[in-house]
Amino acid sequence: MRTRRYETQRIDGLPERMVTPGAEALKRIRRENSRIAAVRRLDTDRPYYRTGFVWPVIGTVTGVYGSRRILNGEPRRPHYGIDIAADTGTPVRSPADGIVALAADDLYFTGGTVMIDHGFGLTTVLSHLDAVDVGVGQPVRQGDVVGAVGATGRVTGPHLDWRVNWFDARLDPALLVPPMPKRQLRPPPKTLPDLSRPTGRGARTTDRGSGGSRFRESRSPGPSR
Repeated sequence: MRTRRYETQRIDGLPERMVTPGAEALKRIRRENSRIAAVRRLDTDRPYYRTGFVWPVIGTVTGVYGSRRILNGEPRRPHYGIDIAADTGTPVRSPADGIVALAADDLYFTGGTVMIDHGFGLTTVLSHLDAVDVGVGQPVRQGDVVGAVGATGRVTGPHLDWRVNWFDARLDPALLVPPMPKRQLRPPPKTLPDLSRPTGRGARTTDRGSGGSRFRESRSPGPSR
């Protein structure tokens, strides 16, 4: 074992109701937390996690596990997941095999949320989804699309919050996967030669814009007569 140092992350600009919820919102939050806690108590005797884990989305890591959160100047609990910024609508994939144990469109803090049971108390949480594309009880394989990146719940912009739990213990997802791969950029288009002009004796051009091919033969002028 070794000691880890955790950074402090300040997040401003959140709606006040997302930092200090009112009485009615707190009742809703307690009900939702009960649903989440029930999933975390599952002890399915199937080792789905043996597939290993992959990143559920490729993007920019903007929040790390264990960082102390200060929201609108107010200290709050540490962050127990990894935040990955990506465009709204980017597909979110299951990081490992499992069974969907919770699929909710609009939880108070986490918005669109999917929880996947990987067996023997190990669960994944994927939050702030713009779309939830799976249902409770649905088997998923590693890499299956389960939703899309969004900006739902308590957020300041589109991203995925990925968390991993073993029963009540919070795990750092970064310990389960290799470093975040770089985004794959499309290669620039190759420069093609300009075929619109003849380049020498006997050169031809091709015109396919009218639905067929038309060849025009260009010949050098002969001697003056």
